[in-house]
Amino acid sequence: MAAKRGSFIWTDGPNIRERWSPRVALGVFSMFTLTAGSLLLLGTLGFLSFLWFAEGGSTGGANASPLWRSIMLGQYITPIVTISAAVLRIIQAAQALLITSLMAALLLEKYGVPMIYVAEVSILRSVNSGPWRLLPLFASSWTFLWQVKLPFLLSLVMLFTSLGTQFTSTLLVADLSVSTLVGNAETIPIGVALNLTKSRYDIIDVTNAVPKFPAFAELERPNFTSTTPNDRGLSDTGRIRRVFPGISEDRRANTRLFKGKAHAMTSRYVCARPVFENGTGLIFTDVNLDSGVPTLQGNISFPRTLQNAGLDFPDGCVNGSCYTSDASIVDCSIGFVPEGGEIAGGVVIVQACFPYRGNVLYSVLHDDASAPIRNYSQAVYIMKSNFTSKEIGGIRQNLSLESILPLPAGKPDGEFLTWELNEIYFSATVCFQQTSFDLVDVSLSADTDLLPAEAIFEGETELWNVDGPARQFGYSRDMVASGGNASSRGLYNIDSAGEMIEKSFTTRLQQGTLFMGNSQLQTHGLVAFFSPNAFGNLAWNVHQATQSLTLAALDNTGRPALALDTLMTTVARASIDNMLPFFKETEDAQVVPSVAVLAPRRIRGLLAVAALIVSSLLCVAVVAGLFLARTRHSIHGNYWHVAAQIFSEETQWILDDATEVSDQAVARMMSATTAGMDVKIGRSVTGSGRVQVVPYRRRGRGVLG
Repeated sequence: MAAKRGSFIWTDGPNIRERWSPRVALGVFSMFTLTAGSLLLLGTLGFLSFLWFAEGGSTGGANASPLWRSIMLGQYITPIVTISAAVLRIIQAAQALLITSLMAALLLEKYGVPMIYVAEVSILRSVNSGPWRLLPLFASSWTFLWQVKLPFLLSLVMLFTSLGTQFTSTLLVADLSVSTLVGNAETIPIGVALNLTKSRYDIIDVTNAVPKFPAFAELERPNFTSTTPNDRGLSDTGRIRRVFPGISEDRRANTRLFKGKAHAMTSRYVCARPVFENGTGLIFTDVNLDSGVPTLQGNISFPRTLQNAGLDFPDGCVNGSCYTSDASIVDCSIGFVPEGGEIAGGVVIVQACFPYRGNVLYSVLHDDASAPIRNYSQAVYIMKSNFTSKEIGGIRQNLSLESILPLPAGKPDGEFLTWELNEIYFSATVCFQQTSFDLVDVSLSADTDLLPAEAIFEGETELWNVDGPARQFGYSRDMVASGGNASSRGLYNIDSAGEMIEKSFTTRLQQGTLFMGNSQLQTHGLVAFFSPNAFGNLAWNVHQATQSLTLAALDNTGRPALALDTLMTTVARASIDNMLPFFKETEDAQVVPSVAVLAPRRIRGLLAVAALIVSSLLCVAVVAGLFLARTRHSIHGNYWHVAAQIFSEETQWILDDATEVSDQAVARMMSATTAGMDVKIGRSVTGSGRVQVVPYRRRGRGVLG
């Protein structure tokens, strides 16, 4: 039998339908919310995972995808996280409302609900404000809760995921922190040379300035094997080549890639035992100190010194002719500790003394340092002693002022020759240094920001801590022991390097380094102390940080050639820095800087969000599946049927009497007659067969027949 009222057709008898189709039961919009919403949730979660993990193994995201880099470098991560969090919240909330309706239908048709809640639960099938609306129903009794434990757990999951997704933005932003990423390549002009026809640059003293230690690159490092003295006392660093990119100071630390011309310093340091001529000795000059100032005076024999070391005379220096008679004069003030001073832990006084340097004026522009000594190599004495005022006073008791105390026979000690005088000793070695500067096309790279090494003054000890600069040079104790590499020393990696390019302006740079800014280019006996507590006649003051670094290189390696390398390289870097503003000849260089931006650096927030979304989606899938499989009479989003289906003989009297009373009053009315009764929405087996509220179970007595 079929009847038609308006456009609605209902049936009973043998033509009663089994259940609504999914399209009708859920509705088009609800199906779209479930399917498209779930796909959008997974897509958003996948996109967030891409942002969190697409940096890959490359440091700073250098090899990450262009999309990831554009998002991070463009600083779009914060708005993207905000929008993604809003999408997750909105879709999850919409699905939670839908699932609450489906859960209400499932409870009404499959499990049954207490009579007192049938109206509320029926209406929840059409309109609701979220899973929390089901909590009073579940909490109505322990017996009922046990009977509906699966819907309860599913509702609880939806409730907590709904609450948790309100904090998705907070959770995701908590994973972000300021990070250093490799930026995009830039082309900038780099000063490479002085235009000597248009620029004037005077050599200035850089030794007394606070030294700076920006990162550099090392084409060739010292040979530690040949630096160890042989049986003839010869110590040779071999060729050392270092590259200093001409990047402005404000860009140095964050430069990850440099391609262009840079300044290259080629140097070599060879030290040997000096052979002094007869008559060389110590005199004590009066500088208003009771003991006087010790000075080494006499002459050195360069031919015998080179011969004893097994070195051939360089080209253009037959029999040592490149070192004139003035160059052989030795007149070096010896440092000492005055009365009341201390030489802590027996540390010796170390100093350098530069004799006549006329031959250096004729040095060539380009020097490949292939030979240990050239005819323009600069001679430098490195001296060690433990002179004190007290000991000097004891020596001078039988010695008149300005009288020479001849040196006794010296004892070989590696590249040093040592003389013992009572309780004190004095050592000296003569080193030959050759240094030149060129331009070179290089490609330099760094995995991290290369911050300048720092010399730190420690107020408690009143000494300079130079561990950082010593490590950069490779002359700290740990680097000497292990050898170290560019990364561990804070240097650039050299990816490629071209041939050395000669430039005429490098004469200024060469002289500024070799003469250390001192205008007395040809005066012999220029002295620089490397021990902060030493006194004596100085030619110029060396900053205490530079002193400490030079002394540390000598203490850690035991090699004066490496100490001299440290000193001259420090001076060279300062000279280049002083010249940079005057480099009017420029060439383009490609520079890739690092950029400080917000980027994902933790995953706890993302994992929490992923757990919330996955839990929600699983719950949606289970509830939707149960709804389609276990319900027959509910149509989501329809209002009339949810109202009409609660009408039955069991509820008619309530509906008649509840038109103007509160829910609490209805509950009191029902408690006397329907207490403990659970009802379902089902098809009546009597009368018209309409879908209505039917008794299902009385708690404690089982399902009603």
